[in-house]
Parts: sequence; C-alpha cells; structure tokens
Amino acid sequence: MPASNSTVPHGFLKPRQVDDVAHALLSLAQEVWVLHDRQRILESVLADRGLDVGPEIDRYQPDEATRGLLDEQRKAFLERLVQSLAPEASR
Repeated sequence: MPASNSTVPHGFLKPRQVDDVAHALLSLAQEVWVLHDRQRILESVLADRGLDVGPEIDRYQPDEATRGLLDEQRKAFLERLVQSLAPEASR
C-alpha cells in the first residue's frame, strides 16, 4: 500500500467535485509539460552557445538555505492547492 500524503485529508472531496479535480489535473499536467518543453529548449539553446548545463543541473546539490527555501515554497504551494480543492477542509 502506498504511503499516504498527510497534507491531504482523506475523503475531503464531494462526489460532484471529482470531475472538477480531473479537469484541474489535466490542466496542471499540460502546464507541467509546457515547462518541461521550455526547460529542454533552454538547455538546448545554452548548449548551442557552448554552455552544456544539463549534466551540471543533474549533479547540482542545493545548499541548506536553498533546500529550506525550496521546501518552504513547496509546502506553501501544496497548502494553496489543497485549500482551493476543499476550502472547508482547512478550517
């Protein structure tokens, strides 16, 4: 059994919200793919100019301050996402 995400309360969606969530998920996936494409294009443009950053990005290990900032931003994003799906669940 997969681990549960403690950020999302179990059973907080009403049946009528499932289609809305499916549409939102598809929209989000589409946006993620746009970012994926742009990242690959950016790396290609940089490589064309002599800056092959792909391997460096793959090896990059953020320092503690950067990890903390990224973690904080991720948590805030997830909280906003859960809030938008079930505003009453966060009360």
